[in-house]
Amino acid sequence: MKKNEIIESETPVLKKPAKIVDELQMEVEKVYPTDDFGKGIIPLTSEVMEMLGLSVGEPVEIEGERKTVARVWKANILDGSTDETVRIDTFIRYNAKVTVGDKVTIRKAKVVPAKKITVAPLEEEKLALNGEIEDKIRYNLRERYLVKEDIVPVRKDMLGLNDVSQPEMKKQTVEFMVTQVTPSKSMVVVTDETQISFEKSAEGYRKKHISYEDIGGLGDKLAEIREAVELPMKQPRLFKRLKISPPKGLILHGIPGTGKTIIARAVADEIGANFYYIAGPEIMKSGYGQSEEKIRELFAEAAKNAPAIIFIDEIDSIAPKREQSGEVERRIVSQLLTVMDGMMDTTQVFVIGTTNRIHSIDPALRRPGRFDREIEIGAPDAAGREEIIRIHARAMPLEGYPKIRMIEAALRKAKEKAKYDAENGITDEETKSADKDTVSDYTKKLAAAKEQYEMNAKTLFKEMAAQTQGYVGADLAALCREAALNAVKRIAPTVDLDENLSDEILETLVVTNRDFERALKNSEPSALREIYIEIPEISWDDIGGLENVKRQIIETLEWPLKYPEKFEQFGIEPPKGILLYGPPGTGKTMLAQAVAHECETSFISVKSTELLLKWVGESEKAMKEIFRKAKQASPTIIFFDEIDAFGTARESGSGGTRSVAESTLNQMLVEMDGIERLKDVFVVAATNRPDTLDPALIRPGRLDRMVYVGVPDLVGRKSIFEIYLKKTPLSDDVSIEKLAETTRGYTGADIEAVCREAVMTALRTDMNVQSVTAADFDAALDTIRPSVGEELNEKYEKMEDFIKHKDEPDDDYFTAYN
Repeated sequence: MKKNEIIESETPVLKKPAKIVDELQMEVEKVYPTDDFGKGIIPLTSEVMEMLGLSVGEPVEIEGERKTVARVWKANILDGSTDETVRIDTFIRYNAKVTVGDKVTIRKAKVVPAKKITVAPLEEEKLALNGEIEDKIRYNLRERYLVKEDIVPVRKDMLGLNDVSQPEMKKQTVEFMVTQVTPSKSMVVVTDETQISFEKSAEGYRKKHISYEDIGGLGDKLAEIREAVELPMKQPRLFKRLKISPPKGLILHGIPGTGKTIIARAVADEIGANFYYIAGPEIMKSGYGQSEEKIRELFAEAAKNAPAIIFIDEIDSIAPKREQSGEVERRIVSQLLTVMDGMMDTTQVFVIGTTNRIHSIDPALRRPGRFDREIEIGAPDAAGREEIIRIHARAMPLEGYPKIRMIEAALRKAKEKAKYDAENGITDEETKSADKDTVSDYTKKLAAAKEQYEMNAKTLFKEMAAQTQGYVGADLAALCREAALNAVKRIAPTVDLDENLSDEILETLVVTNRDFERALKNSEPSALREIYIEIPEISWDDIGGLENVKRQIIETLEWPLKYPEKFEQFGIEPPKGILLYGPPGTGKTMLAQAVAHECETSFISVKSTELLLKWVGESEKAMKEIFRKAKQASPTIIFFDEIDAFGTARESGSGGTRSVAESTLNQMLVEMDGIERLKDVFVVAATNRPDTLDPALIRPGRLDRMVYVGVPDLVGRKSIFEIYLKKTPLSDDVSIEKLAETTRGYTGADIEAVCREAVMTALRTDMNVQSVTAADFDAALDTIRPSVGEELNEKYEKMEDFIKHKDEPDDDYFTAYN
C-alpha cells in the first residue's frame, strides 16, 4: 500500500496488535515548523507509541551521545512521519547530542517530581532578570520534563519580549541551561511544588544561532550538502581506513538570496563546528602580502580549533581566472591552492565557498582535492516556497491566535480551580465531576482551535507560495517581514509609541491575511528585477471565442505543467514552444497571458524589436539573460511578440541589421535545444508574418505547434461583446446578438474599440447618461471599421490551409504587405 493511501472497506479490518518492546532505534529528521517548536515535544506514530506502551503526554527517554527526556505527542503522518524516523527540534537534538541523520534510542522514561531546579540564561542572551520575568519563566517551565544540563527555550512572546520582524526561531526564544536538579541524576518533571531559582548566566555554552529548521525549500540539496560536509568532519577515520582523502571543499553557487550562507552556518552549528567567515571583497582591501597572510592565519587557526568550517563568501572576487586577473588576485589564488593542498586528511577542516558566477573561478580550484563538489542552489518551487514562508512566519501571531491565547487562559484557570478544590478538601462528586468536565471541555476547545489555526495558516502559506514564482528565500523573508510591519502600521495610529505597550495591546497584535496580500503587492523577486516579469491576471474567461485555439494551447502548454508524469510514463518530451500567427488584434498576447495565469507560471513578455541592440554581442547576451532568468523563475512562459523582427529566414538577408537578427536567432535556437535541457520553460511566439520565419525556428523541438488565431466567428464575437460589456449598463434596445451579426470581420481588438467608442458617444451626448443605447453603438460602428479586410483574411486562411497540408503557397499570398 502506498504511503497515506486510505483503503475503504465495508467491514473494518482489525489491526494486529503491535509487539511490545522496551526500546526502539530511530533515525533523526528535522521537525516541520509548528507551534510546538521548543516545547520539549517528541511526535511519534500511533504504532510506535503502542509498541513502547506510551500514551500522549507521557515522558520519553531519548538517548544519543547523551540522554534527555521529552513529552510524547501523536505524530502527523501528513508531515511524513514514519515508524522508522523521529522528528525532533534543534533543542532536543542538542540535548541528546545528535544531528539530523543520526540514530537515537527511545524508551519509556522514569521521571520523578523535581523538588528544586536552577536555571540560568545563556551568556549571549543578556537577559535582565526581574521578578515579573522570573514568574513568567516559572509558569512556562511547568510540566516540562528535564535532565540536568538540558537547554530549555522559552518563547519571547511568552515573556512579552517578542519581535515579529525577526522570524528565525532562534531569535524568537530565550535559552536557559538547567544547572541544578534535585533529586540529582534523575529525569524530573517540573510541578507546582518545584522550587525554581535563577543564576545570572550559564558560562561555556555556545548558542546555536541557526538550525536545519531555519532552512526550507532545498529538498534533496540539503541532504547532498550534509553528505559532502558532515561525513568527513564527523568520521575522518572512515576515509583513512579506505586509504582515500576525504573531501576538502564545496562550492555553493546560484543566484543571490537562495540561502547559501545560512546553509553553511546551519551545518556548522548542527555539528558543533567552529565557523570562520571570509568576505571575499574585504580580503582584497588588504595591503601587499597581507591578504595572503590573513588566509594563512585563518586556515592555521581553524586547524587548531577543529572541527571547523571556513566559509568564503563571494569566492569569485578573490579567486578569479588567473589569465583574466591582476597580480593581487593571482597571488591570492596561489595562496588558496597552497593552504588547501596543505590541509591534512584528518584535520577536520572543511572549506565552503559561495558565488553566483561559478564560471569566473579559477579552474585550478575547481578540481578534486580542493573544491571537490559544486552544488547549485536555485530558486525554490511552489512546495519549497511554502516551506520557507512557514519557517519565517512560524513565530508570528496570525489570525486566530488571540482565540488560542484566550482558551489557554481559561484552561489555566480551570486547572487552578480544580487544584484548589482538591487541596481544600472539596471532595463531593458533583464538584469534582464539574471541574473535570470543565478542564476536558477547554482542552478539546484548545485542540480544535489549534487545528483550525494550523489549517488557516497552511491555506495562507499555500496561496502566498502560488503567487510568488521566482522568489528566493531572501525575498520570502522580506515578504513576511513586510507583512509583520503592516500589522504594526495598522495599530500605530491608536497607540502612543513613546510609551511601553501594554500586554493587552500586544495580545491583539496579529498578522492578518490582508497584511500578507498588501506585502505581496509591494514586493517583487529580487533576482528578476532587470526583466519585466509578472503573473498575469487574465484568465480563459476573459477571452471570448477561439475555443479550438484554446484547446491546442492547453494541450501544448498546460498539459506538460499539470501532468508531467504522463509524458514521463509514455517516454516522450513535452513540447517546448508554440507559434501563434494571424492578423493583428486577434488576441495572441492575451492567449499567452491566460495560459500563464491558468498554470500559475511566471510570464516574461519580450518585445522582439527591443532585442536588436546595435552593440556587438549585446543582443545575444540579452537573449541568454532572458532564458537564464526564466529558468530561475520556472515554471515560466516567455512570450516573444513580433518574433519576425529577428526570426526571419537567415539566408534571405544581409547587412548589419540582418547580422544582428541572425545572431539573436542563433542564440535563441541554442537556448531552446542546446545541450542543457530546458525544463519548465516554454516559449510562445506571435507574428502576423509566419511565411517569413526561418524554418529552423518552426521545426519540431523548438516551436512545435503553429496555431492560427483568426478573426472570431459569430459565437466568438458574441462572447467577446459579453465580456467587454459585462460592467456596462445597456438600454433595452441593445441586442448583443445583433451586434455580433453586424460585426462580421471584426477582431477582438476591434470589438473592444467599438464598445469603448459607444460609451464615449453616449457621454458626449450627455455626461449624466445612465446607459448606452443602440444608437450609440450604430455611431461607433460607423467610426470603427474592421482592421482586417476580407481579402487579407482570406490570405491568412489560405496560409493556415498551407501549414496544415504542407502545400506550396502562391506567390501572391502576402502581396498585401508589399
